[in-house]
This record gives sequence, C-alpha cells and structure tokens, in this order.
Amino acid sequence: LLHRCMQWLCFMKDLDEGQGLSPDEIAELRRTTDLVLRATKQAATAKGKSIAAMATERHLWVNLADVGKKEKGFLLPDSPFELFSTSVETVIKKFREAKVHSAAFKTFIPRRSRSEPEQQRGPDTEV
Repeated sequence: LLHRCMQWLCFMKDLDEGQGLSPDEIAELRRTTDLVLRATKQAATAKGKSIAAMATERHLWVNLADVGKKEKGFLLPDSPFELFSTSVETVIKKFREAKVHSAAFKTFIPRRSRSEPEQQRGPDTEV
C-alpha cells in the first residue's frame, strides 16, 4: 500500500509539471486512490470500534465493581472537557454560530408551515 501511495504522489507530481498521464497511469492512479480510500475507511472503522469497546469495558467495570460513588469520582475523573479539551468547545461554538445564521436566514426566507391548508397554496402547485 505504501508503494502505491508513493506511485500516486509521483503521478501527481508529473501531472503538476505538465507532462500529463497515460491511460495506464490514470488507471493505476484510480486503483491507488481507491485502495487509499478503502484503507482510510477501514482504519477509521477500526478506531471507532476499539474506542467503543474500551468505553463499554470501562462502563461495565465501573458499574459492576463494588465501588462507591465517591471513590468512582476520585478514581475515574471523567468529563468531556478532560477527554476532548478544546474540541467540545469548538463544536459548541460552531453549533451556536450555525444557529444564529439559521435564525437570520429564516427572517429573510420564512418557511411554509406544515399545517398550511391546501387552498392557500393554489391548485397549480405540486406537492
């Protein structure tokens, strides 16, 4: 896979320098790109599954262990901020910005309510 990625980079460099690509090189580029995308998808899937397994194992251990709530909090301080630091704040900030933009957009283009009667839309309007 690494060899194919290097070939892909060489092809892109040749293309950038104006030499162009032959049909065989384009086919190889497509195969390489497909393999890279598949590998990336599988890596992301594996990472997600391992994180889910770890979270499940931790959840079971914390809930099935005979440990009081006070000790759980002391042994396992677990807050989203500690886990993801600024990522949570960034997502919240972007959500709030999108909400403000959405509200501003709705003032210019109001949406038709779902309860609007059929007669108000007119007979020629398709649903």
